[in-house]
Amino acid sequence: MKIQYPERGQPLDVDYLYQMAKSINSLHDKLGSSRTLSSIFSNNVQQSLGTSMIRLYSTQKVLPSGDMTAGKTEDITVTFDTAFSYPPVVTCTIQNNNTSSKAFNAIATIKNVGTTYVTITVRFNEAGKPDGVINVIAIGT
Repeated sequence: MKIQYPERGQPLDVDYLYQMAKSINSLHDKLGSSRTLSSIFSNNVQQSLGTSMIRLYSTQKVLPSGDMTAGKTEDITVTFDTAFSYPPVVTCTIQNNNTSSKAFNAIATIKNVGTTYVTITVRFNEAGKPDGVINVIAIGT
């Protein structure tokens, strides 16, 4: 069921909230019983699993603060809330939060992935004070 957008300034009434809850519950029911298969390739084994069995973990880690010299590296470990059955597929990106006109120059490399953690090495290519985070997304079972 498609929910119509409210008009600007329209008060939210019980009927509108009921339609939203009904649509969200319908989506949950459809996804929970999904027979759609997804392929996961981990530990040199390919598995076809129901979409509802795939787990997603995401977080942000603040970059080390303070003055960094050019060429300095820092290891950052992210621990997953719950262990995956196999090492998940992980991606990471650096997000620059620097409000000044000069952005910092750094590279993030995934060093090691386990069922409960990922270790990321950040290399600072220029001297300065980093102001940012590393976005981490892990997908697995």
